[in-house]
This record gives sequence, structure tokens and C-alpha cells, in this order.
Amino acid sequence: MGLQSLQYCAFLVVVAAVYLHLPVRMQPVFLLGASWVFYALAMPAMLPVTIALAVFTYLCGRGLAWRGGAHKTAFLRLA
Repeated sequence: MGLQSLQYCAFLVVVAAVYLHLPVRMQPVFLLGASWVFYALAMPAMLPVTIALAVFTYLCGRGLAWRGGAHKTAFLRLA
């Protein structure tokens, strides 16, 4: 699904409509899921890599918030 196709336009409209009707707390989770669906439609073989990168980046961010000092720098460099 290319960015200049009608399928992408329809996907974008549906995602935007659903996003606007969700509670604020659920919006980021929905956008993450919608992005995974978009990438899965483009190249299904890379979906596990995309999910792994998202989880890894999230965990590094949690480590930044949880730790301090030198550990914080290590998490930042790792991410």
C-alpha cells in the first residue's frame, strides 16, 4: 500500500475517525496498533522486527524514567 494510493487514503480516514472517537488514554495504543497493521500490509515479514523495535525502545524509555545518573546515560545510548 503506497502513500499515494486510494487504499492508503481509506486507511488513513478510518484510522483518523476511530482515533478521534477513542478516549485519550487509548489513542497512543491505537496508533501503535494501526502503524503495525500498516507495516504488516506493506511487508509482512518485517512485522516481528517492527514490534521488537517498538518494545525495545519502550523498555529503554522506561529504563530512562526509572534509573538515574550513569544508568540513565547507558539506557539513552542503548536506545
